[in-house]
Amino acid sequence: MVDYNKDKNIKNKKLGLNLSFFILTLILRTLQIGLASLITFANFTPTIAVGPIPENGIVESQSVVVRELTIPEYIELESKKSGLDATLATAIAFCESTNRQFDETTGEPLRGIKNSKDVGLFQINERFHKEKSQSLGFDIYTTEGNVGYALWLLENDGSRHWKASKPCWSSKIANNA
Repeated sequence: MVDYNKDKNIKNKKLGLNLSFFILTLILRTLQIGLASLITFANFTPTIAVGPIPENGIVESQSVVVRELTIPEYIELESKKSGLDATLATAIAFCESTNRQFDETTGEPLRGIKNSKDVGLFQINERFHKEKSQSLGFDIYTTEGNVGYALWLLENDGSRHWKASKPCWSSKIANNA
C-alpha cells in the first residue's frame, strides 16, 4: 500500500527547501548589489602606511599607522610611479585649484572661475578632454581620474595645457629650488 501522506510530506519539504534557497539567493543578490553600489559611489581616499615595515614584508596591524595621503603627497606618489616631475605636477595642481578636487560647499567637482568647463585639481577642460580621458579609462570628476589623466597629459603633451597658469607654477617651482 502507498503512503500518500509520506509523499506529500516529502514534496512539502522539497518546496520548503526550494523556497528557503530562493530567499537566501534573493538576500545574497541584494547584498551584492548593495555592496557594489557602496563601492561605486564611495569616495576613494588614498592611504599610505607609515612606520616600520618588517624584513619579511608581513605587516602586523599594531605596528603600522595608516593615514590619508594629502593631495600633494598623492600627486607626488603617482608622478613618481609614472616617472614624471613630481614638483611640476604638484605646482600645477596647486596653481589650478589650490589642491582641491571638490567644491567645499557643494561637494561637486571643482569648476573653473574663468571657464566652468574646467574640472577638478588640474582644471581639465571637459570640452577638449572629456571624451579622450574616458577613452583612456580616466574619470576626471574623481581625484584619481583627474590626477591620472593630468599625468597622462604631462607625459604625452608636456605642460602646454596649463600655459595660462604658468606664471604661478613656474614661480612656485623656482621658489622651491
